[in-house]
Formats: sequence, C-alpha cells, structure tokens
Amino acid sequence: EPLLSAEMLDLTRWIAERYLCTWGQVLETVVPAGVKKQAGTRMITMYQPAGDVCSRLDTLKLPSKQQAVLHVLCNADGPLPVDEITLAANCGTSPLEGLRKKGLIEPIRMRSTVSADDGGPAVRESDLSLNSDQQQVLDRILASIRGTTGGQWAVGSGKWEVENGDLAVGSGDWTSELPRSTPQSPLSTPTHETFLLHGVTGSGKTEIYIRAIQEVVSYGREAIVLVPEISLTPQTIRRFRSRFDSVAVLHSHLSDAERHWHWQRIANGEVQVVVGARSAVFAPTPHLGIIVIDEEHEASFKQGSTPRYHAREVARERARRERIPLILGTATPTLESLLRTERGEDVMLSLPGRVNNRPMPPVVTVDVRNDPQIGRGHAIGRALQHGIQRALADDGQVILFLNLRGFSPVLWCWKCGGGVKCPNCDITLTWHKDRGRIVCHSCEYESPPPERCPHCEQPGLRYFGTGTQKLEQEVIAKFPGHTVVRMDSDSMRKPGSHDKALEAFRKGEVSILLGTQMIAKGLDFPNVTLVGVVDADTQLHQPDYRAAERTFQLIAQVAGRTGRGEKGGRVLV
Repeated sequence: EPLLSAEMLDLTRWIAERYLCTWGQVLETVVPAGVKKQAGTRMITMYQPAGDVCSRLDTLKLPSKQQAVLHVLCNADGPLPVDEITLAANCGTSPLEGLRKKGLIEPIRMRSTVSADDGGPAVRESDLSLNSDQQQVLDRILASIRGTTGGQWAVGSGKWEVENGDLAVGSGDWTSELPRSTPQSPLSTPTHETFLLHGVTGSGKTEIYIRAIQEVVSYGREAIVLVPEISLTPQTIRRFRSRFDSVAVLHSHLSDAERHWHWQRIANGEVQVVVGARSAVFAPTPHLGIIVIDEEHEASFKQGSTPRYHAREVARERARRERIPLILGTATPTLESLLRTERGEDVMLSLPGRVNNRPMPPVVTVDVRNDPQIGRGHAIGRALQHGIQRALADDGQVILFLNLRGFSPVLWCWKCGGGVKCPNCDITLTWHKDRGRIVCHSCEYESPPPERCPHCEQPGLRYFGTGTQKLEQEVIAKFPGHTVVRMDSDSMRKPGSHDKALEAFRKGEVSILLGTQMIAKGLDFPNVTLVGVVDADTQLHQPDYRAAERTFQLIAQVAGRTGRGEKGGRVLV
C-alpha cells in the first residue's frame, strides 16, 4: 500500500510551492519517521500448504502429527504463524520442519504490527441539550455537510428533499447506517465552506463540533480535529472518546511505534475521529468528511522550522480540494480570519453567550504602579492577594497566569545598566533557580550565570522580574496550608505529570494552580472562582507585530477559565 494517496501527494506539492521549500522536505514532515521505518513491527514466519497438497491430502502417507498440521493449514483461510499451528495441531515444531523438508509446506516471511494502547473505552455520554444559538449554528453547518444550504431533511421518514420555495426540486431515499467501505454523501454535490465559529469561552463550541462530526460519521466518513498541543488535556480527549467508538489521539509524546500504529489504523479507515496538534492535518483518512480547528488563533499552528506551514491554511486547502466543510472555532479570532468573513470568503457563525445563560466573569484591571507590595519586588499586589484570600475562604479555587517561566527574566548590572543576552538570539536570558543556569527561551542556550557584568566587568549582577518559579515561591509563603501546583514546560517534563496535575485540581486536592499558557485553555473547572493575570503587559514588549493581538487573546482565554459554576467568578488583570 502506498504511504500517501494521489490527493495527498498533490497537497504536498502545493505546500512546497506555497511555503518555498523542496517537495522532499514536505514529504519528510508529512510521513512520520515511525511510519517510514515501520516502527513497532516485526518480521514473523508464516506457513501455508505448497502447491496442490490439499487436493491430495488423503493420499499422502504421513505421520499423524504431520497429517494434523496439514489438516490445520488446509482448513485455514491463509498462512498461519507457528504458534497457532502448533496449538491447533497439538504438537511441537518438529512436524513443521519435517513437512518443510518434504516440500509439502512453504514458509512466508510477513511483517506483523504490534498494537499500541489507544486509551481504552470511555464511559459513554449522551448528547447535551443545545440552546437556540447553538441549534441555529449547528443547522447551518449541517446544511453544508448535507450538500445544500436550503435543504429540508426528513430524517425520520428516511427521505431527503431540497426545496426551492413551494417547489420541491429534488428528493430521494437515504440510509443512516452506511457500510464504512462505501462512504457516501447525502447529496451528489457536497459543498466546501469555511465557517468561523466565533463563540465566547464556555459557549459550547465543542458540542457543535461533536454534533457536526456525528453527522459526518453517520455517512461512513472521518473527521480531523486540530487543537493546540497544550489543549490536548485529558478532558478534551475524554469528551471525544465518550461520544465516538474509535478516536485516534496524535501528540508529541507518542513513540514511533505508537505513531505508526495510529497511522495504519487511520489509513485503513478504522478510525472515526483523529484528534491532534498541527501535524494531524496530514492524517491519511481515506474518506475525509470534515476538518475542525479549535482555537484557530493559536500561534502553535504555525510550524517554526522548514517547511514553515500553517496548519490552518493547509487545512483550508485540503478542505477545498476534498470539497468538505472546515470549521474554525475561537473566542478571539485572528484579524485575517475576521477579514475573510468581511470579504465574504468565509461564513461567520456566532455564539454570543455562555451555555445555561451564565454571565461572563467581570474583568477588573488593577493599576499596580503605586502598590507598596509591588514596589517591594513582590509579584502579587494587595488587590490580588485579597482576592485570593476571599476565593479560598469561600472554598473556591484559584488560577494564576504568568506567561514567563523561570525565576527571574532579567540579569541587570547596577553600574552600566547592561544585561546578559543570548549570543545566538540577542534576547535576555532568564535565571532558572532550580537548575542554577541562565537559559534562552528561544534556542534553549544555557550557561552558568556570570559573576561579573560582560560589559563593564562589575561584579554582583542583580536579578529582576518574576517568573513562574518565583511566583510559586511567593504564593506558598503567602498562603500556607493551601496546596499549590505550578504548570509550565519545566515542571511538567515527566510523562503523565500534566494529566496528574489537572486531575488533582479537578478533584479539589489543589487550591491554587499557577502556570504559563499551558493553563490558559482547554480547562473546564466549575469551582474556579478567581483568575489572576500577573504582569499582564509583559507580552506587549515582545519584538512581534502581533504582540498586542496575542496578549489580548491570552488574557481573554485565561479569563474564560472562571465563572463556569454556580459560584460565578471574576478576573483580576
């Protein structure tokens, strides 16, 4: 079987032309290394009868054990491995060797795939009820999936009917249960449309995705759901597995063998829904029916190394070529996505309110310039400290967001005012106290902190600013008796540590969760009553023309983590 279909090869050529790289570089990215080297497989020896042996089985004069082996092989549907033959014939391997030497059976070398854990079955959940806004949005998407924006479907009667005013211009029979080997479209001319689903945090966008995918799966087709790597939380995965029979989850922590196993299952049409980060856009689904991109504004959908593709644009092109819908979901759309809707190139769908009519949490901007605690070098000012105390007193939970890992982001010379920068990237190095090193967060260059200023040789460099390590130290000191967990790429290095921390927070074993953008999205904890954004303007000073846009997106996303339960919530920025 070829690794890529003709359609996928055409798409890879488009990527090479669009992103100015070689075709080979694209193919290297599209086909995982584990697939190319067939990781997780092994060669095994199988046996089958030679020639016309089965037709003259009764005339052969053989020992009973050899006769039993031939009976097993002749009654089998194909070649069998040694262990199955010996078990069925109740013998050892000697009869096999004897038959092979006589030329009555022949060995075949075949490659066997070692299966990987797919997460196991999840507890099945029923569909959630939709409010009027959700139903209106879903109806519009289903119309596109069914191939018409004006169709009336009589599902209960097993008929479809496309109406034009009072005149029916098309009708026919359809089957809700279609064999997977013969996927079909409900109409002969499916339509490609791109939907920008703009819904506030907690508005029920994921339920819309699931309902749309259920429609596609009912026709024997597959779906691809792209999410940021940091949003691949157990909550997200559990929700899809509770609604679909076969879900493949692709992420950076998979081994080559696991990635190869998932690839084969997807290519064979055994997977209904593929959920993964940006590279999942290349999943070899044989009959793709829809692509969904959650948090379409996320910068992580853009690859930083060659080929420097953007998963959103590749998904747009793949959906166009396969004539299927594309859904871009977000609470904070990118400016280019908004522009496309204004031009009429994409369709805007809105969910302006939260499910169950819960109000959005109030957001309070706190000016800390004159705060005495901030003036003394603390990261938590008086307003935020009082807010945390109040939330904890009411048995609520707190999320503190600081998008800067490490202990102190600045090493400063008091004499010349110079700092210590990365020799490769020319950006400020960050002090990591736990490692005793200064680290570049761009290229990961690191070194011991210098004892003298590299500019004027003055000894005694000073550390300024606050990272997540320093914030954790301050929170533990100010709120003794409460469990605090820090989540950033430094503290979550061990496999499973991310899931373990979130599960402890969900159970209420952790009172305060602090971290970087790892905690800004994909989390739904009703008991969170306060979100504090520390040093909110830090990102505004990055050398990036999107700095203001991305700062707003991050704050809006993390603010949406609160106010999801009966207690409500608020945000301090």
